[in-house]
Amino acid sequence: MKLKKSTVIIIITSWILFFIAAFLAYGKLDQMKQERLTNEKIFQQTTQKNTSQSVIKETNDAATTQKKDPDAEKKAVEDFMKTYYKRVQNNDLANLKNMVEDTNELEKNQKAIHQYVKKYKNLTYLVKQGADDESFIVYVTYEMKIKKISTLAPGMTSYYVMKKGDTFCIYNNEKHDTDEITDAKKESQNSKEIKKLTKQINKKYEQALKQDKKLKQFFKGN
Repeated sequence: MKLKKSTVIIIITSWILFFIAAFLAYGKLDQMKQERLTNEKIFQQTTQKNTSQSVIKETNDAATTQKKDPDAEKKAVEDFMKTYYKRVQNNDLANLKNMVEDTNELEKNQKAIHQYVKKYKNLTYLVKQGADDESFIVYVTYEMKIKKISTLAPGMTSYYVMKKGDTFCIYNNEKHDTDEITDAKKESQNSKEIKKLTKQINKKYEQALKQDKKLKQFFKGN
């Protein structure tokens, strides 16, 4: 059967409209796809930015947390030195060696202490800052009981202590001091606070020598 011309025109027109509609629909879908991809990209960038900012904030917070309070750090140094003196009095060489930089120097000093000193009494610990945030100068005052002598001998010893991992280390040989350590010691010793403390200890020491001839003879040999 032969189609009429009008029918053919209608069919062709329908095809054209169909293709136009399909094309427009495809274009719309493509546009929606591009918009979705763009939105996803923006979302990813925003998420990455927020994540990066969050990581930076957490890192900064962690660094702030890790930066210990100076008073707490000084308290840790004081506790370290208390442990040191307990081990000195117990002549605990094995553990003392883990606390100092020069074990040979430690053994020489410990031999003399163990030979003459019976006990350290009334210890106090003054912790001052060293050359940097990782080092400290500790002034330990005490009254020393010498064997076979009744009068206590007032004294003071300074220590240079440095951070070492989770603990500390005493630099007990001045021959190994760097220029920075030497300068830090001089600056600390010349401060008004330490000069005053040194003067007080020296006065008590001289008074003790006057009171006890045996003590004077022990230190001065006359």
